[in-house]
Amino acid sequence: MAELKVLNKEGKEVEKIKIKDEIFKGEVNDYAIQMVVRNFMNGQRDGSATTKSRAMVKGSNKKIYRQKGTGNARMGRKRTSIRRGGGVAFAKVPRDFTIKVNKKIKKSALISALRTRLEDFIIIDSCKLENPKTKEVVNIKKNLNLPEKTLFVLKDNNEDFDRAVKNIEKTMWVTKDYINVYYLLYFDKIVFEKDAILELEKRIEL
Repeated sequence: MAELKVLNKEGKEVEKIKIKDEIFKGEVNDYAIQMVVRNFMNGQRDGSATTKSRAMVKGSNKKIYRQKGTGNARMGRKRTSIRRGGGVAFAKVPRDFTIKVNKKIKKSALISALRTRLEDFIIIDSCKLENPKTKEVVNIKKNLNLPEKTLFVLKDNNEDFDRAVKNIEKTMWVTKDYINVYYLLYFDKIVFEKDAILELEKRIEL
């Protein structure tokens, strides 16, 4: 079992906890990570782009003028895509960009992401704030020597912490239940509450 230092909000070590090697150490499944990140990013897309095809544009199907004898190039209906006001060739329709990812792949990707970023984890005893002020979170970041892009993982929902973090650019927080592969890979440092990482470990074991 690996040991991780637990720090307080001043950056001083208060204890050590043990985490299981079978979860946090071992092989990394790059394919699973790639699939889950793709699915997450595709899920951020609206997929709402829409244009009208020639079938959707109002207008007659009648040929504009006869085929021969006018001296003009041959021309069919006025809804064609090469005429002004006509339909769009290969028109866009609303679509869902998400891809199917099964539970085993999702679990493998989460474990692989945790293994990849283990060296960037910082464990803190508690993220409870005495005053829900932005300055207090800024001081925590300063004491722990955290970079701009930092993710806090809390055990439970915390409205005070949410209020304090909102105004800090590129700093975000989630509960242990909403941690995902993309967040683990995107942020430079991940700060776990002690109880959050221990409960996350139990959840993965199931």
